[in-house]
Amino acid sequence: MAWCDLKDQIKRWTKVATVALRILFPSERRLCDRVFFSFSSAANLSFMEVCCGSQFSYPAKLAVPDGGLHPITRYVMNYLRVACRSRQTLEQVFNESIDDRTSSSSLSVQMAWIMELLDSNLEMKSRIYKDPVLCFVFMMNNGKYIVQKVKDSELGLLLGDDWIRKHTAKIRQYQVNYQKSSWNKVLAVLKADNTSLAPNPSLNTMRERLKVFNLHFDETCRAQSTWFIFDEQLREELRISVVENLSQVYRNFLGRLQSVPEAGKHPEKLIKYSVEEIGARVNGLFQRGGGGGGK
Repeated sequence: MAWCDLKDQIKRWTKVATVALRILFPSERRLCDRVFFSFSSAANLSFMEVCCGSQFSYPAKLAVPDGGLHPITRYVMNYLRVACRSRQTLEQVFNESIDDRTSSSSLSVQMAWIMELLDSNLEMKSRIYKDPVLCFVFMMNNGKYIVQKVKDSELGLLLGDDWIRKHTAKIRQYQVNYQKSSWNKVLAVLKADNTSLAPNPSLNTMRERLKVFNLHFDETCRAQSTWFIFDEQLREELRISVVENLSQVYRNFLGRLQSVPEAGKHPEKLIKYSVEEIGARVNGLFQRGGGGGGK
């Protein structure tokens, strides 16, 4: 749903909600109390069913296939940004019931609560993904979008610098979790060689390690070829980190392979990817239409 369509929808929701809260629900409450006179628990249950049946809900949807932004993230953040344009009016409304002992404004408390609900909702949606690695990409994307929208609007003033720092740290942790659950498994094949093999491993042993690495590397690139990181800076940071870690370990492995006497004068015949090609494959990821193909 486009934002312009959503604004029209919000206007209709506001009108309907006013009628529902002032007329329909109170009438239903009175009716339930009369029908289930002396049975308050039954009256409460009946009224709850009426309210639940009145809920608006979007059709069930599958997870965002590329781990990108979920529509609810855009809708909530755009709605809050628009709402904050009337910040003074909202503060007056909320401050009518503010506790004098509270240091934060009631509006800021409400905004923080909404953001917490959104975060919890996204966490639940991330569990839909069958690939746990894609969960971290999804949370990275949506977390980054939320922080950007907060920093670029009056939401930043309401939520405060501590909130921004906390959620920026969460994004960094998602990055770490992504690499640990994805590329560290690829690197483990080559690192195992450095720690578990004899000082002078045979050519066959090294070649088998390389085959397993190529297999894992191809599978990882293929699986992530359709994944998307919407933010250019985040996308570049992720690529640089992955390429640096892969290149260092892979270069060391190739150096050991080329030093094996049985490799002969043309050890490059055993090598499917150069260090530069490894970097190029990774740098083609995380963009729509990105590099999923392999040799």
